[in-house]
This record gives sequence, C-alpha cells and structure tokens, in this order.
Amino acid sequence: MKKNFTLKAAALGVVSVVALTASAAPAEFLLKKAPAFSGKISEIQSVKAPTDLKMKIGNKMVVKSADDKMVANRAAKAPAKRAAANWGAWEAAADGNYTFTQLAEGSYEFKYQRRFDSANEGNLQVKVNGWGLQGAGNPITFDIEKMTVNVYDDNNNVTGTTEALIPLINEPVYTGVTFDVEGVESDVYMSSYYTFLKLNKEAGNLPSTVTDEIIESYKDAAQYDEVEGKIVFLPKYFLYQGGKPTALGYKITDDNDNLLLEQYQMTGNGYKNYDLDVATTFGYFSHEKDATSGKYTVDVTLNDNAMAMLRIAKTSGTSPKDIFNAMLSDFNKEDLSDLTVVKQSGTVEVPVSAFSTGRYYLVCAFTDGIADGEGMVNMAADAYTLVLSKTDADYYSVGEATFTDADMSPAFQMIFGEQLVPDEPFVSTVPIQASASKPGIYRLIHPHAEMYKTHLVNVLDYAPSEDILEFECNNYNKVNIRPSGTGFLCYMTDDDDNRIDILIQTGSTNQFENSDNTESKDLWGKYSNGVVSFPAPTAEGNQWGGTEASALSLGLAVYSAEGAEPATADNIISLPYPDETKIEFTVAAGVKNVAADLLDENAPVEYFNLQGIRVANPEAGQLLIKKQGAKAQKLIIR
Repeated sequence: MKKNFTLKAAALGVVSVVALTASAAPAEFLLKKAPAFSGKISEIQSVKAPTDLKMKIGNKMVVKSADDKMVANRAAKAPAKRAAANWGAWEAAADGNYTFTQLAEGSYEFKYQRRFDSANEGNLQVKVNGWGLQGAGNPITFDIEKMTVNVYDDNNNVTGTTEALIPLINEPVYTGVTFDVEGVESDVYMSSYYTFLKLNKEAGNLPSTVTDEIIESYKDAAQYDEVEGKIVFLPKYFLYQGGKPTALGYKITDDNDNLLLEQYQMTGNGYKNYDLDVATTFGYFSHEKDATSGKYTVDVTLNDNAMAMLRIAKTSGTSPKDIFNAMLSDFNKEDLSDLTVVKQSGTVEVPVSAFSTGRYYLVCAFTDGIADGEGMVNMAADAYTLVLSKTDADYYSVGEATFTDADMSPAFQMIFGEQLVPDEPFVSTVPIQASASKPGIYRLIHPHAEMYKTHLVNVLDYAPSEDILEFECNNYNKVNIRPSGTGFLCYMTDDDDNRIDILIQTGSTNQFENSDNTESKDLWGKYSNGVVSFPAPTAEGNQWGGTEASALSLGLAVYSAEGAEPATADNIISLPYPDETKIEFTVAAGVKNVAADLLDENAPVEYFNLQGIRVANPEAGQLLIKKQGAKAQKLIIR
C-alpha cells in the first residue's frame, strides 16, 4: 500500500501545504549535514553610523551572562611595524569547529590550514576549508596580524596600549545563498565587520557620518588566542548585487542588543583548550519522592583545565557574580561543603537544596592551575540559566532502565533512504522517573542521546529537551508509549523554499491522536518480570518496510519554538520491529529496584491454588499463591 504524507505548516506561518508520496520522501527530507540559512529578506537593513559597541569577547571572563558585557581592546590606531610578508607553505589540514550565531545556529566541523609569515613574527593566515551555508563549501581566510591597540576599562576610558594579534577576514566570502530582493539577484557574503565598512566606504554606500576613524575603530573587533587556537570575531552578512558590495545586510545584535559574535576553535598543533564544556542541553533535574532537595545531573569536560567547581542557586535575589564571589570565598577558606568539585571529566551531580519550580543559576568556576609569579592561579567562570518546570518537578527518580530500540534504524532508512545507524537494535541505559500526580505514568530521560552521540552528531540535529519517552503502565496487559519526541530533527522545504522543521516522534500506534490505523487499536505492550515488551506485527510489511498492524509507530510532526504539532494521520508510519523494542528496569547488585517494585505495587492481584489454577474468589482459610506483578508469595487467606 502506498503511503502519502501531508505536512501542514500553518503553525510556522507558512500557508502552503507540502504533500509527499512514499517514493519521494527520502529525497525530500533533509539532514543536518550543513548549516542551514535562517535569515529573512525582511530582516535586511541598510547600515547606519555604528555606535560605540561594547565587545563581549575574550577567552577568560569573570562571568559570561547577557547583562555582564566586557570591553575588549578597541580602536586600533596603527598596525605594528611590519616588513613585506614572506609566507611559508600551507600546513597539513587539522580539525576545527565553527560556531554560527547570526544567519545560522550551531557548531559545525570544518578543517583548517595555517601558514606563517617568517618576515613578521607571530603573523599568520588561517584558512577554514569547506565553510558556508547550505553546503556551499567556500574557504574563509583569516589574516592574523600584530597590531598596536588601545586598552579600555569598563567605563570606556583608555588605560594604555598593547600589541595584540587581530584576525580579519579581508576578502568577503560567498555563503552559498542567493535570492531575489525587489527584482535584483542578491548574493549573501560574509566578512569581518571592519571589512564590510571599508568596502562600502570605498563604494560610496555609507553616510558621511561613518568616518575613516570610526571604521578603523572596528579593525580589532576580534580576538585570536594563540595558546588556545581560538578566533572570536564580529562578522557581517551582507548583500552583493551585480558583483558589487552593498550596505544592505543583517543585524549584528540580538533582541537584547548583545553582539552576535562567531567563533572558530582550532584543535591539534599544540593548541590548549581552557574552555569548560558543560553539557547543559543534556542535563536534567531529579529528586527522590517527596524530597525537598534534589540534584542536577550534567556532563562536564575539563579539557586542559586542572579543576572546576559548580554551584546551583535560585535566581531570585542574587546574580552569577554574587554566586561566583561566594564560591571563591568558600574555596579560599577551604570550605568545600557546598561546592561540587570536579577534578576529572565525567558525569557530575550538583546538589539543589531548594527543589522547586523556577529558574536557577548554574555557576561553574574553573582554572588551568597555572600559578603566576606570586603563586596565584587564574579562576574564570561561566554561568547558565536553568529552568525547573512544573512537569520536571512532578517526576521523581525510580532508578535506571535499559532501553532497546529496534526501530530507529529502519525508520531512518524509510525517511531518508540512507543507513544512518547500524542495522541492529541500539541498547542504552538511561534514568527512569515516575509521576507523583499521575500514578502509573513513567518516563525515560534522553533515551536516544547515546545513539545521537555515537552515530548522528554531524548528520541530524538533536534537541535533548524533546527526547523524553513517556509510557503508561497502569494495566500490565495494556502498556502504551504516549507519542514522544525522539529529539531527532530534520527539515524540508515547501514550493516557496520556506524551511519546515520536523520532529521525529515515536509511540504506540493506538495512542497517536490522529491515527486512523484501526488494525492496531488492540495492540498493546505488556509488563512482566521487570520488562515492558511489545507484540510482533500482525500483518505483512508495506512498501516502506513497516506494517499496517504494528504496536509502535513513528510520527512526523511540524516543529517550532512553541513545540510540536500533533502528527496527522498521513504522517504516521508503522514500525517494523516493535517486538524487539524493550524497556527493562535495571538495578545494580545489592540495590533495591525501586522502579520494578513500584510497578509491582500498582499491579493487579491474582490468586492461584497450589496446582496453578486461578482462584477468582479466595475464601478464608485457603492456602493460595498471591501474585502481584513480578512478586509471588504463599499465604493463608484471612
């Protein structure tokens, strides 16, 4: 049977309806593979006289937060004395990571090459290969040159001068994006903000208020850390029309007027990494039943730092700086009782003393451990804002589960026409939580995260907050997985080239709101002896490799910042191997299996005589076997 899919994108403000057939789907759904252009024609504006921008750049900041900007070295007056360049050969390519913030989002891997100017010590060029949007693959060249710059304090007062290596993109690079602007074919280019101003000044496109002195002041709106191999700079995405630069471009600030800086991080070649990587997108809150305290679990990678310490506090009545200063005070007093100290990379549990809904600051202080001449070490910090939702606060920890997923591999094959992960069940161990307000409802935390990290980092976008598998186990013979996001995101475009984001969901076929698959209405999962399992398909496979009567299905839901729309009946695909997908409640030796015990407490009670015959109405004085869930015991009925 041929399946048809219709994705209605009205929720995204797109009025058209995209219809696909099964045979067309693999070519229509697009993977991550390259950063996607997200700009709109309506966002293009002409440049005005630049204001005095406070730069929030630097590899070490006391606290990184939206309201704590840092003034960088500004107003380059003159380059340091330099001889005619004498460039060496390009070195072999090495790995690097580019972070987009303006017309695309996320970090992508692009290799780089270096070459050095032997006539001017310290000067070099860095070529980032394959850069671009939509897979354009055009190289960026950063010219990194030693300059004499003024140093400004927090009040924008000059306190002196220094020499610094400043990276510039002097040759604008084509992003790979071209579209029509009021009947004119326009190419989107990117360069340093300084280069954008300079080119448009030469072309006569800027107002007279944009003087040469103002343009020069933006030459060092960038920073290169030669120890860490990090380039942070202020880019400008702007239009070329008829092969000439224009002053039409995209904003360089967000809605809060913070600069949208982009970054390229080089690895190898002896570079150190003194960033602290805290994977808050994968982090989660948890607590024991009825407890007033809890914890936040998160992966921390020290990189080349010697140690880190973490603390969580409610945002009300404090600031990241206040928390950081209190942490330093406690550390100097050797009072580590309220600090989570990290000396090796791994999963960290940070105590949350007042566990309730609301916003928290997670402050992470870290040091490279390298002492200065006075025996002091530099301590830097990052701050993150976390939200503990009402739903998260309702669920409490009941242990771990081993999740066996047999269906994502064939599902990817069906959607994309590619074998994205090995053709075998994927097994991972994940936390399991139970709902306090809705007995019998459980959820797995990030059950597809390990699959993403192992196979799909550079293939699919993944949103951990949308990877929560919720299932109901009130009736042991009618266990069902509610339609749950897998966290995996792909996208497609309609006839007008509007991008439509798609969240891949999974769940019991009979639980999808818009499912018209009547053959699966009585196909349920079952719980027995600590394992939730699902029945095998009861019909032959269709041309997609799925089945018409299958206990589990996959849904394709239009996704936006507000969440996912319910998958329509035409966008629900039956999955081929539900009988191999299992949720098993695991427990370490000697530790009580809270999850399984909880399920047993909620299970229906059955009685059997010593011959194994079920007794519907037990009578006083009978010696029977009482069975509840996975537990059984002999007793005399009283």
